[in-house]
Amino acid sequence: MYKIQRTKQAKKDVSICKSAGFKAQLDKIIDTVKNDPYDPSQKFERLRGNLKGLCSRQINHKNRFLYKVLPNAANAVDEHGNLYDGIVYVVRAWGHNYTKPDLKQHPPPTAPT
Repeated sequence: MYKIQRTKQAKKDVSICKSAGFKAQLDKIIDTVKNDPYDPSQKFERLRGNLKGLCSRQINHKNRFLYKVLPNAANAVDEHGNLYDGIVYVVRAWGHNYTKPDLKQHPPPTAPT
């Protein structure tokens, strides 16, 4: 199982997505990436070019769920004491046509030293 972390923008995007009537689609995507962020369902794709290293899933015909999979360097555990397989860092959860400068505002978290 993977731990989900969100950027401030992704938290705003989630509320927009749910209020637009896509709560069921978003919940299904979140459940999928918690279990296997590389599952080929929901129009999954690994992005290339200037967005290399990010993954995307389709919420609807226009909007995408954008995330990065990170190792569990901090050895985070769930409420039962089980070690997470990694971290799914959600960058955006609404919109499309992202550019690298937009994403640099949301660097992934770093492990505590």
